[in-house]
Parts: sequence; structure tokens; C-alpha cells
Amino acid sequence: MKTTLPNTLRSIRLLTIVSMIIWMLLLASPLAASTPSAATISSDSATATWSGGPFLLSNALSCRDAESTCDHFALTIVPAKHDFVVTIRVSVTAPGR
Repeated sequence: MKTTLPNTLRSIRLLTIVSMIIWMLLLASPLAASTPSAATISSDSATATWSGGPFLLSNALSCRDAESTCDHFALTIVPAKHDFVVTIRVSVTAPGR
């Protein structure tokens, strides 16, 4: 089969566009990082909130295996001088709600 020059140029153009879209998505992913990236709870400040996402892909593996689909939040707990309990709640909000 003979390949014509217009078909070759069209293929190159399509490949270039797809490559640019992939690079834009990869470069934009850090912009969706958690807010804030870390928090500390103590007897003086007993609550912390975190918001992350949106995540375009689900993470069926672990964050070690799929860093691009993970977000990280560092929680530091300063123990009180008396007994204490730390409760962590995770809730999911559907887009548009």
C-alpha cells in the first residue's frame, strides 16, 4: 500500500496533538494537590481538615505503585498530657455537589 504525503502529515499532526495533550495533563497534575499539604493537631488545635482532588483515575494499586493518582497529607499529632483519642473521618463528595 502506498502512503501519500497528506496522510503522513495528518498522522504526524495527530500524534503531535495527542502528545501535547498528554504532556499538559501530566504537568497539570501537581496543581490538584491537597490543601493544605500538612496539618498538626494538639490539645490547643484539636481539628484539621483536608481537601484533595479531583482524581481522574481510581487508584487500584498503592500510592507507591501509582504516584500520579495519589495525594499525600502529612498529619502530625502532638499528644496531650492526658489520655486522648484521635478520630479520622474520610468522606467523598461527588463532583458538582
